[in-house]
Amino acid sequence: MRALALHGAAAVLAASCWLVFATHAGPLPEAERKLSFVVDFRLYYRPNAEYLGARLADGALPLWNPQQGLGAPFLATLQPGALYPPNALHAWLPAQPALLLLTALHVAMAAGFAGALARRLGAGPIGGVSAGWLYGGSITFLSSVWTPPLCAASALAPAVLLAVDRVLSRPSAARATMLGVASALQLAAGWPLTAVMTAYVAALYAAAGLAAASNARLARAASLLCGATLGGALAAPLLLPAYELMQRSTRALGSVDRAQAVWIDTSHDLARFGSQLVESGASAGLPGVPALLLAALALWRAGPRLAQLAALAFAAVWFQLASFPSDFPVYDATRALPLLGDFRFPFHYRETATLLFAVLAGVGLGRIPAAGGGAIRVAVAALAVGLPLWNAGDRYVSMPRDAESKLRLDERLAQVAALPSPNRPQRVFWSNQQGKLGPPSNFHALYDLEPLTLARTAELATFLEAGVPTTVEDATWVPPGTPVPSHFEKRAPVPYYGRSRLPADSSRAALLDLLGVEWIVTERPAPWLALRYARVGRAGDLVIFRNPHALPRAYRVDAVEEEPDRLEDALARLVEPDFDGRSRALVAPLPSPRAAPAPGTPAANEVEILEYAPERVRLRTRGEQPGVVILTDAAYPGWEASVDGVSTPILRANTAFRGVSVDAGESEVVLQYRPRSFSAGLWIALAGLCAASGAGILERRRRAG
Repeated sequence: MRALALHGAAAVLAASCWLVFATHAGPLPEAERKLSFVVDFRLYYRPNAEYLGARLADGALPLWNPQQGLGAPFLATLQPGALYPPNALHAWLPAQPALLLLTALHVAMAAGFAGALARRLGAGPIGGVSAGWLYGGSITFLSSVWTPPLCAASALAPAVLLAVDRVLSRPSAARATMLGVASALQLAAGWPLTAVMTAYVAALYAAAGLAAASNARLARAASLLCGATLGGALAAPLLLPAYELMQRSTRALGSVDRAQAVWIDTSHDLARFGSQLVESGASAGLPGVPALLLAALALWRAGPRLAQLAALAFAAVWFQLASFPSDFPVYDATRALPLLGDFRFPFHYRETATLLFAVLAGVGLGRIPAAGGGAIRVAVAALAVGLPLWNAGDRYVSMPRDAESKLRLDERLAQVAALPSPNRPQRVFWSNQQGKLGPPSNFHALYDLEPLTLARTAELATFLEAGVPTTVEDATWVPPGTPVPSHFEKRAPVPYYGRSRLPADSSRAALLDLLGVEWIVTERPAPWLALRYARVGRAGDLVIFRNPHALPRAYRVDAVEEEPDRLEDALARLVEPDFDGRSRALVAPLPSPRAAPAPGTPAANEVEILEYAPERVRLRTRGEQPGVVILTDAAYPGWEASVDGVSTPILRANTAFRGVSVDAGESEVVLQYRPRSFSAGLWIALAGLCAASGAGILERRRRAG
């Protein structure tokens, strides 16, 4: 109990120090705002938190986000952490203070769990506290606070390893349940790479522990397997939707090649890493030279823990070497392991290496003789902990306590006199910008900074960006005189492998119409935009055009054609001059003969949006003959349709949209997002909870009897 209180106090102190010394009032300096991780925080992670908080405050679990791309799953994208319990704080606090408190919580968790793990491995009180501070105060971990899901998943990594160690020492249903809960929480945090790396380290650690065990190996292995299975079951409401999305996104499993994974050079430069280590004594992945020496000392006179400690040391060195893909073959061997080849940026391997080196350093402190009442240990601990903390403070950019006073896109648009506050969904093409919109809004941005962007949305959106290459091959296909960043010449900058070769300007205009893009917003208007559309005005640094030819977000057609199998062929047909998108659509599959539109002169059709919510859309339509109602939002599994209360299939219209076949006359069409993957995940999680509860009850009865 005394040790628990000590680690708890050290963890709280670490969190308090972060809040006091690593946050500040006022906006960031301009130079710091342009750092890549700060840009991601401002344009992606904080808007995610704002949208999540707004939906939770309304009493809804956000399954779908209609504001990004052509609409896309929200929970399934993983990184918002919609099912991670601490993120419920966003429902009660504004995004920025909520993120600060959550960061402090995870700093405390990182320090507390890492210290507890080191203590179980023989670190002693001083070594345990030192290990916690070495990890929670490392350059690597403190840099992760700008990436909230990474910060949360990294904080939970030592908790998973701690749970594995407890199961190995004495298997039980309760300890297996704790392993399952810790694993599920790490998965729910939203950074799958850290969860996968933790799983590999846990498996290696467990194998070493089982090999060293003298008895009950089968019981220990079974308990570990039950805990891991429970973790997957509890995370199933997130994992199943994520897998469903991944197969339809730009990040399908097995799709990331080596060039795309390593295209950022500086973070993977061994020489740069070495010079930082020599100059300051600490660098990303290594919590200081003294800590590294202490980690080596941990293997001295390790006793019965030698196998487990050696496993941690092996994993630490492996992941550290794998983070330098151009210098060691370890990286390619790592990519060959299941799942690890599906992530970008190998420098993230140093997060796990940092944790393991910190824990081993704490154990190494316990190997130092306690002469003079532990004075030597205290002095060495002060040196080992102080060095990375000093360098982290020197390199780490502190976080503002309040959000920067920058108007959101919808607020900027509302400043234009010709644009009243909208009461209907309006699509915006936000050229050269990838930021998310944040809280629910009736403006929906076509462009999207989302790792799991739907592939068909990416095809359309990237084609609209004239002259911006999206693959190595496309770097040679740009208009003459277009500046191309140097890294485009040799590396693939984004995980997207296709680009339409359609005629440029006229095709882009036709696609804007079909996509229902009413507003074009850009800082640097392309010539074809200025020639085709009237400029409405400016909002700060943004130039705004209005597209009078845009199709409504919901409309009805009288004639359909079967959509070609190849996307290129379908896009080519959509932009042909004789294709009138207001009366004709490409559909897959073709509607049933009963409801198939009849050929002839287009009739007067009406579609009215009665209700538009993220997971529910209600339309009223009228027409003189059978037709297809098209909603220019992404067609995706889980969307269900009914016409006048009768269930009806959803068709894919114009390569990407939702279409519903209707009869002549007036009808009410309701579309609802009810993903079966999420429902199945809930049932699996419930079954896992019941199984864990049942096992615990049986175990208590057996012991009582």
